[in-house]
Amino acid sequence: MAGKSDYNKMKARFAEVKNRKADMDDDKWWKAEAPQSSSGNPITHRIRILPPPDGFNFWYLEYGVHYRLKNEDGSNVSATCPLKTLKQRCPVCEFTKGLWKSGTEADQNLARDIGSKTRFCSNLVVLGKGQELFKGNEPKLWSYGPKVWTPLNELCVGESGEIVPIDDPDHGYNIKIVVSTKSSGTENFPEYTVMPELKPCAIPDKNVLNKLYPMHELIRSKVKSFDELRTILMGAGSSEQPPPPAPSQEDVIADAPVPDATTTVIEENEEEVIVSTQEKSHGKAEGSAQVARPSQDELIKRARAALQKRSAQ
Repeated sequence: MAGKSDYNKMKARFAEVKNRKADMDDDKWWKAEAPQSSSGNPITHRIRILPPPDGFNFWYLEYGVHYRLKNEDGSNVSATCPLKTLKQRCPVCEFTKGLWKSGTEADQNLARDIGSKTRFCSNLVVLGKGQELFKGNEPKLWSYGPKVWTPLNELCVGESGEIVPIDDPDHGYNIKIVVSTKSSGTENFPEYTVMPELKPCAIPDKNVLNKLYPMHELIRSKVKSFDELRTILMGAGSSEQPPPPAPSQEDVIADAPVPDATTTVIEENEEEVIVSTQEKSHGKAEGSAQVARPSQDELIKRARAALQKRSAQ
């Protein structure tokens, strides 16, 4: 039996996509392409992380984003988090902290949706995709989440004590990012495997070092004022404070620690989807019948061992 299209939701979704494209305002931003479905073949990207701009100590910038805030038309909008980005007050973070303490399922689901998600940004050169190698590379900016940042840092400054200078222009390492698409039943999301190439090399063109994007300025310039964010949270035209969360069910719940919304994340395009413990366990049970594949931690350990063996020869 045929259903019926919800045109209001379609309109809101279309506006949301347009807003995201406008936010990625020009060709400076790169996104790791993923297969369209979980049945598609993984896509391999070859990249080179570039050093930070002059005056900064890390090849990445850590910041925060609130997703799934609502426009007046009901479409989703994202906003850079001033607390996680600039250590300034954030009305959305203050509101979601109260939601977590309320103890009600509805409040905590809302807190998951709009809570601050950790993001990272780096300058990089895209060297190729699949078997295709690119020439005349220009630097790009890449925004990514903890699922990529963690293995990159484990490779670069892991617990072994050895430093692998992945961003060094002369002796760094090209990186392969293998992207597959996984399905949670209701949503598709990309899954990343990070692998270094085993031989250090110089970047293809040193001129890119003179074209690095000031990622710190670009990201921090997106932070809105407290009042602007409060207006987005409450809706245009409102001068009220964010509504208080529902009353606590028990006094002890109000004093419970607030969960860290960045510890359990799966990346979904520009967003990150928070998954519950039950959902995670269910996913593992479904995949238990498949052939076991090395974990990301195991891949990183193998890569570091291979790199150290080569350096000792």
